Amino acid sequence: ATRSHREFVIDFQDGLNLRDSSGAAIPEAGHVDDPYDRGNRGINYRTERFAPRLKTNPERAFVMSSQVHGDPATPVFRAYRNDPTYVRVLNSQDLPRVHTFGITGHSWKYEFNDPNTNVVNGQGGLNTSRAFNAGICAGSNTPLVFDGLKPTCASDGIAGDYLYNDRNFFLLPSGVWGLIRVHPNPMTDLKPLP
Repeated sequence: ATRSHREFVIDFQDGLNLRDSSGAAIPEAGHVDDPYDRGNRGINYRTERFAPRLKTNPERAFVMSSQVHGDPATPVFRAYRNDPTYVRVLNSQDLPRVHTFGITGHSWKYEFNDPNTNVVNGQGGLNTSRAFNAGICAGSNTPLVFDGLKPTCASDGIAGDYLYNDRNFFLLPSGVWGLIRVHPNPMTDLKPLP
């Protein structure tokens, strides 16, 4: 039998026409010279640009802090330490900007089903219609391994917030980032894996 796991889907998007909760258009982040960079960027139709956060608190060191600014509008995925987790990453938009995906403090096998593949902590070439799977152990830099069909994790996970983002850092202020929150103890609103 296969072991239970968590599954997160991250869809990088370019050229979006995003709206706020009242239906008003969210303006583009600023002037761009390259037409590939027009429109809003987001993850799963949400964006968390730096500019509004910096208006609230101009200290750049705190721009991604949930304690200072609250959680981002982009997805905050949740798991417990050492939960086997599949992160499904894709780019479903039609603009040809290529993205590079990464998660701080985590690594995964470059080729999901190849036991001899390289272990990476960032994966590039994410352009239109491309997708890949990152098998991670929540809170751990040790990649997910398989015992037959069972995904298995080491027990070295550390609780905390981990940044996932586009590693093309010039795109980061435009809102293509979010968090994976790894909890150390049971939460009433997050069931443990069986």
